[in-house]
Amino acid sequence: MKLRSHVMAALLQKDLKMTLINKNTLVMLILPVVFAVLYGYVIPMTQTRESTNYIIALCQIMNLAMTPISLLSMMVAEEKEKNTLRTLMLSDVSAEEFLLSKSLVALFLMTIIAIADFLILKGAPELFAVYLISGTLAAISLLFLGAMIGLLCKDQMATGTLSAPFMIFIMLPAVFSTMNPTIHLIAQFLPTTAFIDLLMRQAAGLPLISGEGLMSLTVMLVWAALGALAFNQVYRRKGIDG
Repeated sequence: MKLRSHVMAALLQKDLKMTLINKNTLVMLILPVVFAVLYGYVIPMTQTRESTNYIIALCQIMNLAMTPISLLSMMVAEEKEKNTLRTLMLSDVSAEEFLLSKSLVALFLMTIIAIADFLILKGAPELFAVYLISGTLAAISLLFLGAMIGLLCKDQMATGTLSAPFMIFIMLPAVFSTMNPTIHLIAQFLPTTAFIDLLMRQAAGLPLISGEGLMSLTVMLVWAALGALAFNQVYRRKGIDG
C-alpha cells in the first residue's frame, strides 16, 4: 500500500474543502438530519424507547446510504468532471491515497451527522458506542461501492442516476426485512441489516459476541473486502480514460 503523509495531508485538505463548498454534497449531508428532525419533532408518535431506537436506526440507514454511496460517488465524479483525476494520477497519486483521503472525509462527515441524529432523537447513552462503532463499520463496507460508482460516472449528475438503485437496495430490505421471507433472506447479506442487528441486540441487552453478532460483522468485512478488490480494478482501468 502506497501512502505518503504529505500527499495525504494535501488530499484531505482539498477533499474536505471541495465537499463543504459543493451544494450537491451538502444536500446529501443535510437530508438525514432533516429526517431526524421530522420524525423526532414534527410527526407525532408515541415516544417509547422502542420507537426511538427504530427511528434512530432508520436515520442511520439513510446516513449510510447517502454518505458512503451517494456523497462519496459525487466526490469522486467531481474530480473527473473538473479534469483533476487525470492530474492526480499523472502526479503519481496512488489508488490507495486517492480513495483513503475521500473515504476519511466521508467517514468524518458521516460521523458528525450520526452524532447529530443521535442527539436530536435523544438516544439512550448505553447505545451510543455500539451505534457509532457498528455504523462506522457498515459505512466502511459501503465506501468502495460509492467510490466505484463515482469512477463509472462521467459527472456528478450521473452519479445520482446510478447510485439511486444501490441506495434503495441498501435501505429498503433492511427496513422491511420482517415483512416478507424473500426480503428477509436478501437483507441478511446487507451491511445495513448487520448494523440494525448489532444496535437492536445492544438495546435488548443481548450479547454482541455471539453467533448472530459475529455473522453481522462477517457480512460487513466481506462487503469491504469485495468492494476493495472491485474498486482497485475499476480505478486502474477507468481512472484515466473513464
